[in-house]
Amino acid sequence: MIQALQIEAFWHNGLPIAIWTPDAGRYGYYAEVLLNGGTLPLSADYLTGHLIAGVSSLLGIPLEWVMLILPVVIAPLIVIPVMMIAKSMKQCTLGLLAALITVSETYFYMRSYLGYMDTDGINLLLILFAVSFIIKAVLEKQLWYAVVASFCLDLFALWYHSSSIINLLIVSVTFITVLFNYRKEIVAIQSIFLLG
Repeated sequence: MIQALQIEAFWHNGLPIAIWTPDAGRYGYYAEVLLNGGTLPLSADYLTGHLIAGVSSLLGIPLEWVMLILPVVIAPLIVIPVMMIAKSMKQCTLGLLAALITVSETYFYMRSYLGYMDTDGINLLLILFAVSFIIKAVLEKQLWYAVVASFCLDLFALWYHSSSIINLLIVSVTFITVLFNYRKEIVAIQSIFLLG
């Protein structure tokens, strides 16, 4: 933010020019259409625009500020499912270290900096929530966690246009893990069907 404040070309009439990437330009345009009374479908290509417009309307913050700050607010939320996974495995200290490493890695920064408004900010969050609830379902033998995991995968499918292969991999790895390690656990088997 300090660097952005010093670059005059990033500002116009006191508002940040938050279109720093091509994707941000597209999603910002969609949000502006919605804020000006237009309608767009609730499909993967437009949901980021709906999110930006919704936050801007709800909080009464200009679109430009939402697009600048929202990635930095959303992206670090991945520490929540990382800590949930660690707690399920009774490794909270290791989970804290994993969460800290996760949010300080270069790749994380490259996909979550100020103004980088893209689907990436929520993709990993939804995937990690799904995985954390799958682990909880199997380890704690409670099917409702699998229901929440399925909901996360469905939400991810709605959110991201290329989600099918990732969802398929998550369900496949769950199937293989249950097959080799938890095949006598009824909830684990039910979870696979629910996720599928």
